[in-house]
Amino acid sequence: MKRKFHMKNIIAIAATFLLIATIGQSADKAEEPAKSEVYLIIKHSDHAKKTSYKLMSQSEYKALQDEITAEAKLWDKAMSAAEKAWKEDTTTSKKMFPRNAVSPQKASIDGKYTDQQKAGAKITSLEKAAKEDEDADKKRADEKRTRLNQNNPNIKKKEPKGSGDRDALFDSARSLFETKMAELISKAAEKAGAAPAAHEEPAAKKKGDAK
Repeated sequence: MKRKFHMKNIIAIAATFLLIATIGQSADKAEEPAKSEVYLIIKHSDHAKKTSYKLMSQSEYKALQDEITAEAKLWDKAMSAAEKAWKEDTTTSKKMFPRNAVSPQKASIDGKYTDQQKAGAKITSLEKAAKEDEDADKKRADEKRTRLNQNNPNIKKKEPKGSGDRDALFDSARSLFETKMAELISKAAEKAGAAPAAHEEPAAKKKGDAK
C-alpha cells in the first residue's frame, strides 16, 4: 500500500514539473518579440524607361522579379508579334514599328525599412530628387535646341510623317507590345496548368512523401 502511495506521489510530482516546464516554455514563446515586417523601397523602370519608386513587401518584390524574368524569356516573341500586328493594321502599316519605344522593365532594392512612415518619407524624398533631375535635363535640352535654332535660323524642324507625333507613335507601339506580352504570358501560364511555380516546392515534397 505504501509502495502504491509512493508511486502515486512520484507520478504527481513528475506531472507537476512537466506542467511547470510547459507553462515556462509557453511564457518564453509569448515573450518573444513579433518579427518586424520589412518594407522595401524599389526603384522601378517601366517599358517607357520611366523611373519611379515603390514601397513593397518581400513577396511583392518577388512577384515583380518573376514578372520581369517571364518577360525576358518571351521578349523576342512578343516583339515579333507586335511588329506583325503593327504591319497588319492599316493605320500603322506605312510606318516602321519603333522597337526603341519599348525597354525591358528593371527593378532594384534602394532601401529596407521596418518603419513604414520612414520608408514613405524616403520615397517622397527620392521622387522629389528624381523630378528635379528630370526638370534639369529637360531645361538643358530646351536650351540646347534654342541655341541650335539661333545659330542656324534656316534649319526647319522635322515633323514626323503621318498623323500623330513621335510620343503618340511610341505610346501606341508600347501598348501593342504590352498587349502581346500579356497574351503570351497568359498562354504560358495555361500551358503550365497546375504545375508548381519554379520557386515553389511540389506538394509531395512539402509533405515529405517524396525525396
